[in-house]
Amino acid sequence: MVEIKDNLYPITNIKNIRIDRANLQITIYFNPGTGLFPVVEDFKDSKKLEEKVRELNGKRKSSRLLG
Repeated sequence: MVEIKDNLYPITNIKNIRIDRANLQITIYFNPGTGLFPVVEDFKDSKKLEEKVRELNGKRKSSRLLG
């Protein structure tokens, strides 16, 4: 599961993740069969963006507990 904008999405539904460091954004694109539109998350500074990128890469686990 990936958390974007306080919503959880299954990894199997994600087709592509675009990281735009110039505009401090992450865009999540979903598989066509899901019917979901792309989700854009904006960040205030590059430190927060890089923290989210590390979390998505699996180098830092989210502190949110599931279950």
